[in-house]
Amino acid sequence: MIIQGSNNPITLTFSEDIANIPTLVATLWAGFGNMIKRWDKADMGIDGETVTLPLTEEETAALSGGAIMLDVKGVDADGNIVFWDEAGLRVLPRRDHTIALTYTPTPNTP
Repeated sequence: MIIQGSNNPITLTFSEDIANIPTLVATLWAGFGNMIKRWDKADMGIDGETVTLPLTEEETAALSGGAIMLDVKGVDADGNIVFWDEAGLRVLPRRDHTIALTYTPTPNTP
């Protein structure tokens, strides 16, 4: 579950160590083909079988309440494209999701 206005990462646990997979991509989808977010391997936290996908408060505040889908695929060491099962996630709407608690400076802003 993702809560609107939170900044908790999505945490995935795979059945095996995926640190050696050369290419890994995770995407969040809403509705019919509307990509919300993409993480490449460099954007992920990888520790053996555990992968974390960071989210900012601003990103989750922009999500609509309801169901979204997470899709993960990669290319293994032999060049084969590997797909994992899609995962359904629920976005819990919050009335206070517009109240920011974190500060992310923009470029050229002190």
